[in-house]
Amino acid sequence: MRRARLAVLPLLLLAALPALAKAPSWDRRIDSPKRFKVLKAFDSEAVLDQETGLVWAREVSFPSVPWSLAIAACANDLNGGRFGWRLPTVSEFRSLIDPESRSLPAGNPFAVPDGYYWTSTTTANSATDAFIGDLGTPNGSVASGAQGDSHDAWCVRGGLGATIDGF
Repeated sequence: MRRARLAVLPLLLLAALPALAKAPSWDRRIDSPKRFKVLKAFDSEAVLDQETGLVWAREVSFPSVPWSLAIAACANDLNGGRFGWRLPTVSEFRSLIDPESRSLPAGNPFAVPDGYYWTSTTTANSATDAFIGDLGTPNGSVASGAQGDSHDAWCVRGGLGATIDGF
């Protein structure tokens, strides 16, 4: 009987672990600069978005590459001395955009220039297009781009990374 109780204890501890992990707060908006935290454990090359729980590269990961190379480059990236990077989904990219200013929030720690950035989300109406996020003019918008075109890749880690055609 005592062995049975001892065997159950590790299972209870494992079941409690997810509850102990700190999940992002979905019930509040975090205004910059408190929203973003530069991660020293990643040699200050990555930024935690405390609103979504995603970790973003602090700088453009791979400039001016076609979509398939952007996917592969992020998958093999060693930013901050860690693997596990990927292209963001179109929704994840848009989560960085302040709806009022239609740009990255003021005071953010990123060093990314205006321009177009690949997302991992393919478009529903074309097998050869993927969504690109725009940090230029008009700010904060998304558009469809041919996968053979070259745009910047800005890698992210964490989250589910699920890609659904058309968002």
